[in-house]
Amino acid sequence: MKAAVDAINKGGAYRYIGKPWNGEELVVIVQEAATRCNLVQENKRLTGTVRRQNAELQQWNSQLEYFVQLQTVEIQNKNDELGRVNDRPRR
Repeated sequence: MKAAVDAINKGGAYRYIGKPWNGEELVVIVQEAATRCNLVQENKRLTGTVRRQNAELQQWNSQLEYFVQLQTVEIQNKNDELGRVNDRPRR
């Protein structure tokens, strides 16, 4: 009997309830099962939200990297221009 109960419980069934069952125990088991079901659904929802947010953050990161590269080139160009101005002979 113990092996059958273990196999059922490990196979995806929430719980094995033997007969005759205790009414109070049955109520608790059903409440626990409902809570577990809600938690699993909430976990799936939150996992999807995190995946979407991570994808959005990756996109923002790529855009920021691009803008930093543009600004770096612009700063380098300005620095080169200043160097050329400073290298001119003075009158």
